[in-house]
Amino acid sequence: MNPDVLTLIKKAEESLIVAEELHQGGHYDFAVGRSYYAMFYMAEAALLEKGKAFSSHRAIHNGFFHEFIETSLLDKNQHQSFVRGFELRQAGDYGGFAAVTKEQSEDILQRARNFIKSIKNACSFSLP
Repeated sequence: MNPDVLTLIKKAEESLIVAEELHQGGHYDFAVGRSYYAMFYMAEAALLEKGKAFSSHRAIHNGFFHEFIETSLLDKNQHQSFVRGFELRQAGDYGGFAAVTKEQSEDILQRARNFIKSIKNACSFSLP
């Protein structure tokens, strides 16, 4: 496996752990950001594994949709989770104090867990 792919997978997993810690601490605005980045890094890893590299969030979202959703490698719900994560990260980062609810944070955290698991299965990532 490409070492950059492995680094991105590790970043995704670490972001998920931090998201869970932030959520448990009641820091929902920040938890959704880490949940989104867990998905972002995992999408980036999956694309890189296919030989595709992009330099912006928009390009990664579009590449992910094209490579994994349009080809039916993943269910469209995974793309919807990725988009929802981006929206909540925007709200958490720019929406003012306490823009994200506990329920929204819980939802996107669960979606991030499922997203990472789905990509690992679709890409048959075997980690050392």
